[in-house]
Amino acid sequence: MKNRASLLFALVLMLFCFSAQAQGVMTFEKEQHDFGNVPEGTMATHEFKFKNTGNQPIIIATVQASCGCTTPDWTKTPVLPGKTGMVKAVYSSAGRPGVFNKTVTVTSNAATPSTTLTIKGTVLGPEEIKASLTPAQKAMAPRLVLDRTAHDFGKMEAGQQPSARFTVKNTGKQDLLLGMITSPCNCVGYKKAPNPLSRAKALWWRFSTRSARLAK
Repeated sequence: MKNRASLLFALVLMLFCFSAQAQGVMTFEKEQHDFGNVPEGTMATHEFKFKNTGNQPIIIATVQASCGCTTPDWTKTPVLPGKTGMVKAVYSSAGRPGVFNKTVTVTSNAATPSTTLTIKGTVLGPEEIKASLTPAQKAMAPRLVLDRTAHDFGKMEAGQQPSARFTVKNTGKQDLLLGMITSPCNCVGYKKAPNPLSRAKALWWRFSTRSARLAK
């Protein structure tokens, strides 16, 4: 009886040890990213990559940002042992000049169930960006040129949704990345061609307005 009890105890102990060791391990390449200087109005984006160095699949349950100014995204499918996944953090710099330090917290079924990732940087306004550039950098910088800066729709009837197309050209020597486009009211919408805009190329923006709001 003692031998059977000892054998049973040993089997239970082995099963317990095996289940304790059978877990995914989320190993990030790095857990902090410094954007450096960020032009105000751009979406600062970084992907934190990780590898499952354990022996069971990893499933990310949720990723929680520390503020509404940061939008997370992540690998939604199980990450098998030996495979890689990612957690993306997107910081909206519009209207937020100065230093920022934000976190996203990853919750999963990995051996370490919670991991905190950090993004930081300094948002600079247009004048600060210009002041920080060297003469050589200014000479190489992209340059945005519009075919015009205004459009008159004339008289409109309520319910109309007229649109106007503006052409944008990059006359600089580097690719031009277009950031956010804002309007003082929610009555104007826009569509734009894809980024980036390379040297000597042109693209378009199409703006539309809802005259039902304007006709009041």
